[in-house]
Amino acid sequence: MMVAKRWMAVVVSVGVAGCSTLRMNAPSEIEERSEMHEARGRSLLSGSLVDESFRLGPYAVSKVDRSGAKSKSSRTELRSSSHRVLGVNGSEIRTSFSYAFQDGEESLPGRCASNVERDALLVGKSSSLSSEKARLVCECGAEENAASFELDGGKQRPDGKISLPSGTFSISSIHDTNAALPTLEPAGFRVDGEGRSLGAVEILWPGRVWLDRELPEEDRRLLGCLFVGLMLHLEPSES
Repeated sequence: MMVAKRWMAVVVSVGVAGCSTLRMNAPSEIEERSEMHEARGRSLLSGSLVDESFRLGPYAVSKVDRSGAKSKSSRTELRSSSHRVLGVNGSEIRTSFSYAFQDGEESLPGRCASNVERDALLVGKSSSLSSEKARLVCECGAEENAASFELDGGKQRPDGKISLPSGTFSISSIHDTNAALPTLEPAGFRVDGEGRSLGAVEILWPGRVWLDRELPEEDRRLLGCLFVGLMLHLEPSES
């Protein structure tokens, strides 16, 4: 029955103008060709006792379920875009959650899981060194037409690939904000490919998304759904 605070509206100093809410600066080339939607009615709290539903422009997010938050199970139903199963080969499921993404009468199921993969290197006969690699996987849509992404790396500069009906693109972190210096951890993410940008998402509360106006409707819907997975994701220490 966990109730956790998410990253709240952080107050920082911005130049000599005093204090303001920390917000991500969207890349100008994305702003110019995108529609921006800001989260409305989103709670500062998360957990099984909290209604985490909110609006995101024309979209509605509901049925957020974090009941499978942590597990060391060797199996999970969530698969990555390359059909590897999270939770095997020495990895540990840290968080998992699901949600519904509504666009008019069309409802898409969203699901995410994060894990950490451990590699051990034997040093001598009695000692070893180990390393950890974090991974976040999200999927949206019906199984045969699902879009997905994988983010690999540490907390500070994760990147990866995102698969949509129109192709596979890159996803990378954004650290530029209205603060004097870039943030160490991501303030959001952007999606790029084929010589252009498809959109961006701000993961700072309450969150915003930018979706390219020229994207096919199905791609826009699925990309928006995947962006919500990034907005809802909480690091284990936060949940």
